[in-house]
Amino acid sequence: MIREAVAISALLFAIALPAFSETSGSCDTSGLDAVRKMFPEREMVEARELVRAQTPFRPSSTIQCQGDVRDDGKIGRFRQEEGSVGEMRYRVSYRDGAGAVEVPGSRYPWTITCKTDAISDDIDCVVTRLPAVFWIRAYPAKPGRIVIGGNDRTPGATVAVRVDRHSAHVSTGDGFRGAAADSIVSEMEHGTSLLVRWKQWPRDTTEDVAIELDGGFKLAMELARWAGSHIKP
Repeated sequence: MIREAVAISALLFAIALPAFSETSGSCDTSGLDAVRKMFPEREMVEARELVRAQTPFRPSSTIQCQGDVRDDGKIGRFRQEEGSVGEMRYRVSYRDGAGAVEVPGSRYPWTITCKTDAISDDIDCVVTRLPAVFWIRAYPAKPGRIVIGGNDRTPGATVAVRVDRHSAHVSTGDGFRGAAADSIVSEMEHGTSLLVRWKQWPRDTTEDVAIELDGGFKLAMELARWAGSHIKP
């Protein structure tokens, strides 16, 4: 099921990326040094980075130098940016555009995933968050797209979202597109709470999930848009 898949993906992401570092400088190599110690005999090469930014997402960020073992046995070196906005912490890997925004007191982070189409080279960056299984297109911003429930949602059942005291948005499709999606995103970027209602398959039970926004969604969308705008297929 998509819920388990997203949870596993988030767990692997958390394991793969080290804790936030307080080290300053153009490139903190502590993570890379740890990989070198684990595999001293492996050749180090520059990994192909999907995000080819010359300047960071925020000037106050720390650039980490990371490395992982590639299929050919060599260690691929790549950059990862980490920083904070208030009490929120964020990170994004230049290797593949994967990122996260962590909000204090929240069990789940806002996660970012980017990909390029192998045929068209189209770029697509989305923001997701558990426990409500949904993804929101961040880059390109148009056309707007929000998918709710994924494979866990009862086919044809109504889905609804409501931000703060705004009017609810209701759809009988798999989510929202175009102007409706744009309106929801705008409300979420300026709102404080989100309520998602959908029916879970195969039990056909109604799921109501409340999510505190608290600036985390807006920061995640900004980070995903920044990553997408710097991707070179």
